[in-house]
Amino acid sequence: GFFSFYHRKVNFSRMMEMQCRDVVDSEALTILNKTKFDLAITEVFDLCGVGLFNLLNPERTILASSVPLHEYLGEKLGLPKSFDTVPTKFRLNTLPLHRQGFKKFGIGELIDNAIQSAIWGMNMFGYVEEAESAIFKEIDPMFPGFQTLLRNAHGLMENVHPLLDLSKPTLQSIIPIGGITVGERSSNLIRKELEEDLEEAKSKKRILVSFGTVMNPKIMDFEIKRNLMEALGKLEEVVFFWNGKRKLMMDIEVPSNVKIHDWLPQNDLLASGQIDLFISHMGIGSMTEAAYNGVPLLAVPIFVDQHYNFLCASRLGIARFVDKTSLRESSDALTTAIREAIHDNDLTVNSKQLAQNLRNFGDQKKRMMDYINFVLSLPPHSPSMAFLNFHEGFSFKLSLLSLTHLAPNYAVSL
Repeated sequence: GFFSFYHRKVNFSRMMEMQCRDVVDSEALTILNKTKFDLAITEVFDLCGVGLFNLLNPERTILASSVPLHEYLGEKLGLPKSFDTVPTKFRLNTLPLHRQGFKKFGIGELIDNAIQSAIWGMNMFGYVEEAESAIFKEIDPMFPGFQTLLRNAHGLMENVHPLLDLSKPTLQSIIPIGGITVGERSSNLIRKELEEDLEEAKSKKRILVSFGTVMNPKIMDFEIKRNLMEALGKLEEVVFFWNGKRKLMMDIEVPSNVKIHDWLPQNDLLASGQIDLFISHMGIGSMTEAAYNGVPLLAVPIFVDQHYNFLCASRLGIARFVDKTSLRESSDALTTAIREAIHDNDLTVNSKQLAQNLRNFGDQKKRMMDYINFVLSLPPHSPSMAFLNFHEGFSFKLSLLSLTHLAPNYAVSL
């Protein structure tokens, strides 16, 4: 239930707090303090790296977000929240609204959007901000606070691609670099055993299955694993390549058409042209790799940004959906969804066209490096002004103006 989720999330935040304390107490920090840094880049999911900026005093700083930027952090940078137009980045479930492409948005959805954002924002990022601020204040009583340090950065690189993300308010200093991890296929990474399995299955549909590094079989409930295997076993016309540890499946009967590998070169497989569908938890990396390689998705989002990522893919017509809760009940929903997906020609056509669009868009690695080189060209310790917005003074007026949209057109003279 909610309280068990809250307990797990607070524990995760405490883990980040403990890790941060270990970092600031380590000998490595003493060594780093003796080094002059031209540039420092840090992830903002955990704010500890941002706090280190204050201790190490690098000449320039860039922030990075490996997942779509949560609005709690966006607001710290000066980006206004927009719950009425954009779904929250992190949530526990995938609303029917998401599955329909976010086309309808009423007051109920607006409230749910705000509540989900607050749950994740305050109970995860808010807890980390408060706890890690206390750590840095022990070292420096004049610690300026994370909001100041965040806004002093010269920009933020966000791991999203403009062609894959939803249209939303943003800042010029937020640079989308999604796609930098997608490279050309390295055929030598596909081992002989896997090549043989692929060749043997060439007369059938071949589907890649991966639920990421967090949702692995070790922590799956037995009934979920059983229903997963039962669903895949019903589809004799398909061979499944499962990225997971064999030893963690010893308690369940694995169908003959399911090939479990301890490790699979995911991007290489998706780029090989031999995969017809990707059953994925919809982590941002998996979604991006599938999109670049033109492989349709069957999404089983679990938590955090995965529901948002599915929504992005759904809007582009490259993904179908299976509710994670259905896996606890039976195998039927997953079996039906797979059958529908492998016979959905529109899904395949849309995926191939999007892959071509992404190739035509340009080199995201070059875009990232050009931006880093630009920041390096700036004078040392120059004021960034990157996140200095002036919307605060007008927010009350704008809110009043926005209320006019609630009145009938004939009642308001505009």
